[in-house]
Amino acid sequence: MQGKPTALHFLFAKETLQNSIWRLILERREIFLSRLCTKHFMGFANDQLPRITGTKGRGRKAQLPELEEKYGYDMKAAMPTLRVLYEGKEILHTGKISLPRAERELLIRVRTGRYSIDKVLDMANSLLVECAEEEKKSFLPDRIARRTVSEALARCYLLSWRKM
Repeated sequence: MQGKPTALHFLFAKETLQNSIWRLILERREIFLSRLCTKHFMGFANDQLPRITGTKGRGRKAQLPELEEKYGYDMKAAMPTLRVLYEGKEILHTGKISLPRAERELLIRVRTGRYSIDKVLDMANSLLVECAEEEKKSFLPDRIARRTVSEALARCYLLSWRKM
């Protein structure tokens, strides 16, 4: 309900769990979506941009220093930053996250250092602007309807208890 990218991915990943409760959730996935997700998608990117440039400390899974020196930026931070921005833009525009990403090849090129730091930062900054614009015109509600979500989850619990 908070709109965090990692949690929302589960709503759009190819189904791996096949049961009636999860199908109930997927049938109503739109009730978990709102413009509030913008804060988390863009927040992640804004937090990662200084890691990419080396002005903020390395993350727990930091890139190897020799690769950072060779390519001039932390490619391991750059790729998910752009991916999350593309996802944020898409979810605000369509209410969905496409997995695998349409930009897969571009993201692989970023991850393997085929773009300059300037190009990566230009893409990220452009996507930040595009996400902000999509948020303004998005059809998603401003907030999650907590009652609707609570009712859906209660149905899931009831279904689960009946099966016991």
